[in-house]
Amino acid sequence: TRRSSDLSVITIEKLIFVQQNGYVSLYTGFHSIFPSFLKKIADTNLIFFLIYICTFPSKKETLITIGIYGVYLALTLFTGVRGTAVVAVLMILIYLVYRQSYNKEEKYFTKKTIPFLAICAIVFIVFLGAYNTLRNGMKIENFNFFDQFVQFFVDQNTTGKVISYVEEYKDQLPDTNVSYTFGPFISYVRQGTIAQILGIDGTHMKFNTEEMALYGNDLGSTISYLVLGEQYLNGFGIGTQYMAEVYADFSYWGVMIYNLLLGMILMALTNIRKENWIGMTYSFFIISMVIYLPRQPALAWVVNLLSIPNILSIILIYLLAFFYSKKSKMLEMEQLNEDSLDH
Repeated sequence: TRRSSDLSVITIEKLIFVQQNGYVSLYTGFHSIFPSFLKKIADTNLIFFLIYICTFPSKKETLITIGIYGVYLALTLFTGVRGTAVVAVLMILIYLVYRQSYNKEEKYFTKKTIPFLAICAIVFIVFLGAYNTLRNGMKIENFNFFDQFVQFFVDQNTTGKVISYVEEYKDQLPDTNVSYTFGPFISYVRQGTIAQILGIDGTHMKFNTEEMALYGNDLGSTISYLVLGEQYLNGFGIGTQYMAEVYADFSYWGVMIYNLLLGMILMALTNIRKENWIGMTYSFFIISMVIYLPRQPALAWVVNLLSIPNILSIILIYLLAFFYSKKSKMLEMEQLNEDSLDH
């Protein structure tokens, strides 16, 4: 399972493309040269990484694996995408806190490391704020550390604006979109792996197109089209927000019920013991998805959780572990029998 931290060739391909064509072109002109099955394998890097660290290897092995995965996250930053790295860093910090609470002898957060991590967090935030400007092809004049720190949080206000835009444009949301909340499921059934296996003739819609905005059940595309118009078709977008989607479909009652159910699920995750590596893997996978919810579709995390590549990855590791354990027990029994004969 250490291969979970292998660098994704798809990420490297995106990095090269963005360096040659610009960040916005990633959403309008990128086409991978690799076959779809290889892209599916590359997308499982997170689940394999989580499987490994959720078996709670030694501290040294854990830090080495996290370091290698950190190289991959750095590469994702150079594609212009910040969310993958930010969410992964937060998820890893939560994992280390959880791990330290189970084993008091392992110290990841001490009086010496906490100030250092705080400084790293501030520098990282400033970098993200500045990088948001640079990735859009703009220059930073008269760089100011404090201004860039504040700018990062100003940039996050886009998420809040999505909710206000939904309220403003709610009468203009097209009836051709069936549901924004269940949009990820609709897209998966029409265009996902199961649809391809069953031969369902679902139209594959591209982002930043009028078709996606009007028929894709993707609030980020629809609201970006209504607010930005031609800019949306040229690759720009506002993004989506889980509460905005639920509100657009079910109003305030939907928002309350959704958050109540989400809270209950997160509470249930705290009862999973570390000996249950499958349960722990899914727990941290859900946590990583929930961290990103303010910028994600409401049920995207459920679709990712139930995706065939991720499920097959769990089954594969389980079978390998099962047969390895069975073989180890057989070798132990043979060794015991040999020892008894010698005596």
